[in-house]
Amino acid sequence: MQKILVPVDYSDDAANAAVYALEIAAKSKSEIILLHSYHVPVVTTEAPAQTYEILIENIQKDEEEKMKIFYEKLIKSGNGRFEGIDISTKVQLGFVIESICEVAENENVGLIVMGTRGASGIKKALIGSNTSDVIKRGKVPVLAVPEGASFKGLDKIVFACDYHLTENENRLYVLTELALLFNSEVLIFNVVDDREKLPSFDHALQGLKIENILRGAEHSYHFADKDNRDVSEIIDDFVVSQKADMLVTIPKRLDFISSLFHKSLTKEMACHSKVPLLALPE
Repeated sequence: MQKILVPVDYSDDAANAAVYALEIAAKSKSEIILLHSYHVPVVTTEAPAQTYEILIENIQKDEEEKMKIFYEKLIKSGNGRFEGIDISTKVQLGFVIESICEVAENENVGLIVMGTRGASGIKKALIGSNTSDVIKRGKVPVLAVPEGASFKGLDKIVFACDYHLTENENRLYVLTELALLFNSEVLIFNVVDDREKLPSFDHALQGLKIENILRGAEHSYHFADKDNRDVSEIIDDFVVSQKADMLVTIPKRLDFISSLFHKSLTKEMACHSKVPLLALPE
């Protein structure tokens, strides 16, 4: 995880997510890239090209000044903890999602950390936000930090896994890296229809892959019966009961996560966890 990308809109949520990224960077010695993308108001076709260029130049300068203020406040908030971290800033014209994906690819970013305004629980963290759109692109792990969540270390990480892993397993090693960096306990959690059902050969094979990926990190296996309940609620309940500091999923591999993107399933959850969600790409 040599580089961590943090998209910012200068909000408190963005600052909160940036703090998470900086705490990780302080441990991993990663470089931080703060990125802000902006739009230009629509200009009438009658306006001369020079007017448009001047407008862009003025907006660019204004946004760069805002980024400077954001950066200085961010460093100051760390009370000295963040001063040794390599931090660069980018302010560019473009659409938010496209800019994030472009910079992530060009800079060979290993992790994207984003704030999710008003997000709580799995569903809210994945629906109706720029974060969900970046997660859908699925090329770089995305850490979604809920509004109001404060960094308190990573003692426990819940990995919600259905034993159907990504084909590119290298992208899962960010979980192991975080666990080793913070000496975390990884709780591998699976919701099953029948706890007594014998595991298939495929599940056993995937289990061996998980063991290999998490080699060196403390981990344990946990199961829960579905019992006709919403799977996302069961996972949230487990996260809360274990007082976990992070939830990890592979959205495209978990059918219940994929289904959360449908508007018909955006109802409020009974249980609202306030932990960051790390979405690993497929």
